[in-house]
Amino acid sequence: MESQSDPTFEARGWASYVTFDKDLAPETVQDKNAKYSANEREYAAQMTLVAPNQVRVSPAEDIDASDYYVLLNDLAFTDGARISSEVLAFGPGQGSGS
Repeated sequence: MESQSDPTFEARGWASYVTFDKDLAPETVQDKNAKYSANEREYAAQMTLVAPNQVRVSPAEDIDASDYYVLLNDLAFTDGARISSEVLAFGPGQGSGS
């Protein structure tokens, strides 16, 4: 459930949730490792670890587009394995990106 004290969620009204099959290393869950992409432009994001294997990503600024992608990079699992050397992308109508 969303925290009522989260100004980003209240201001934007939505967030993206990404669930992994293994637990994430909490120290890699940082805002700098997430961003939104829309209309060939990148937007700042806020990323929060909400469960050991799930992150919540919300916009940190207004996104002027109906189609967007959430880009995640530099994340790692608690066993030390990197999720991917490439950026993970998720968006509306997309199961999971490359």
